[in-house]
Amino acid sequence: MLNTDYAVFKQMVIDADPDFNCDTLLYPYCYSAVNTCDAYWDRLQNLSIYLNSNKYVILPQGYTISNAWDGWPCVVAVTNNKYSTDMMILGDTFLRNFVVSFDYKKNTVSLAVSANATQGTLAVQRLSWYDVLLIILGCLFAVGFVVYFFWKKR
Repeated sequence: MLNTDYAVFKQMVIDADPDFNCDTLLYPYCYSAVNTCDAYWDRLQNLSIYLNSNKYVILPQGYTISNAWDGWPCVVAVTNNKYSTDMMILGDTFLRNFVVSFDYKKNTVSLAVSANATQGTLAVQRLSWYDVLLIILGCLFAVGFVVYFFWKKR
């Protein structure tokens, strides 16, 4: 998550409830010392991550952890990369929600929603303009073929 994106996300967490402490100088995560995470889920927003033309959505249940560290009842397990301003690391929070498959022969990485992810977690593939163009041309060809076939039968 880019630092500017993380600043927006952190502000969203703080706006969701003043119980959250997001002092990243002391700790790398936002946390609440008041309630467990389920008390905040309806106020926190989904986290959307865009990679290439794909969108990955993690619900608050997927990026928060109750009773995890130092006795804090709720931890928002998302942080920034303090060593880089233009790079993000998809760590354990992302990998708890999505399955990663590496195809070394094709040099590709595929992502899909984990079976253990909270219901509502999404991986939405967006088509490139090239894919859309091929679909449109294929449909036009199919319609033209059907029209020609029926016109020829008359």
